Amino acid sequence: EMSVTKLHDQWNKFEGEAIKNGATPDMLNSFNSKLNELTINLTEQDLYGGLLAANDLYVETVPFEQLFKTKAPPEIKRVLYHARDAAYRALHNEQEKAMDSISNAMRAWESVKHQVDNADRSNQVEFALRDLEEAIPQKDPNLIKIEAQIVEKNIQDIIDSME
Repeated sequence: EMSVTKLHDQWNKFEGEAIKNGATPDMLNSFNSKLNELTINLTEQDLYGGLLAANDLYVETVPFEQLFKTKAPPEIKRVLYHARDAAYRALHNEQEKAMDSISNAMRAWESVKHQVDNADRSNQVEFALRDLEEAIPQKDPNLIKIEAQIVEKNIQDIIDSME
């Protein structure tokens, strides 16, 4: 509850700055809606719904980052969003949605990988995404978790190295 309350407070403080930098009412409404959805899921102790809502809220930050100068491309977060969604859905036996999400992650990666200066790190993300894609049909929770963690670590390493 404290974390969600803090998120609401930080969001309230940020909204004015976001508007000054060009945020649209749709952007604000979408983020606020996802924040409320997360809050409700956590209040109801719906852990799976909370995971999906937290991930949905995460991807809502991308349009706001695009309003500010960032060294790492904001779109790389869409790759991570889709990869997480794929893993969550695979772990919840939603194979078709998981495969759609990993395909979306691969497409998002194709659009952003040329902005990554380090070829080794870029290749690591691509290989990790493929490994996660191959793990999903296996339906082994440990394998899916491991591959998802590797994707997340590799993407986070790129973000950290660029900032």
